[in-house]
Amino acid sequence: MIDQNIHACNCSDSKVHTSAATANVARSQGANESATSNQKAAQPCPCSVALIGAGAMGSSIASALLDSQVIQPHILAIADINASALDVFEQRGAHVYTNASDMLASSYDCVIVAIKPQVLTQVISPLEPALAHKLVVSIAAGVSLDTLSKLLPQARLIRVMPNICVKSLSGACAVCPATSATHEDAALVHNMFSAFGCAYLMNEQQLDVAGVISGCGPAFFALMIDAVVRSGVEWGIPAHVCRDLALYTMQGTARQLLDEHIHPRQFMERVTSPAGTTAQGLRFMEGGLMDAVSCGVDAAMKKTYQLKEH
Repeated sequence: MIDQNIHACNCSDSKVHTSAATANVARSQGANESATSNQKAAQPCPCSVALIGAGAMGSSIASALLDSQVIQPHILAIADINASALDVFEQRGAHVYTNASDMLASSYDCVIVAIKPQVLTQVISPLEPALAHKLVVSIAAGVSLDTLSKLLPQARLIRVMPNICVKSLSGACAVCPATSATHEDAALVHNMFSAFGCAYLMNEQQLDVAGVISGCGPAFFALMIDAVVRSGVEWGIPAHVCRDLALYTMQGTARQLLDEHIHPRQFMERVTSPAGTTAQGLRFMEGGLMDAVSCGVDAAMKKTYQLKEH
């Protein structure tokens, strides 16, 4: 049975169709709990892990694996053609390779593929024999389980949409198992990524949306911080001071929303006094900000579907 701490993401929207694998996972769970209860204490992973790709996301996942102590260095291997990207992990005791085939010549229980979707096929296709019957986790945006199953027909497949914040163990991750993955596989991957922040099991259509909300989200929020800092500088606050004020304000807001389980609107009401400065600022911001965010999410979703088509 799946670990009862796993939370399946339920959606009543009739346009969302849960895959067979995710439906099986969802039926084995209780109701969803809060995001903070979904953030689990790190538990050692009972398997060895090989990671293909040490770019921005791959290196963030490698750091999270080690910093959370989910994986001990001696059972972690990382492959990337850029040797300099591997130095920091070699110094921490992980096995490093500049050739993924050489890495997979050794036996690893779980293989995480952190490759850009545009080059996934050319990187993975030659590795298909070595990945047969392995648990393979792909973080490639827009590359469906159906596509992955054609590339790796004998692998046990799971898609994960993490974000770069896993590096600071404050990540948000979505997990979707294929029918080829077992309940134990889904539990293992969910528990692993939960240690990096929070993780939710969901169906593949929801996963694509999560890839935009949490995957692209760090850049979206960074843009908001940059806009606030620029405005503060224009009104006379030094940039480095304004940046700290904005960053700590965003961190504190997120922390209180998570800890108190309140709706953002309710939180806004706490800060907004009648006829006050916050009310005036919100009146000018809200319409344009809502439209910009909606258009940005729509554009990112369209790009996700374009990647799927290729």
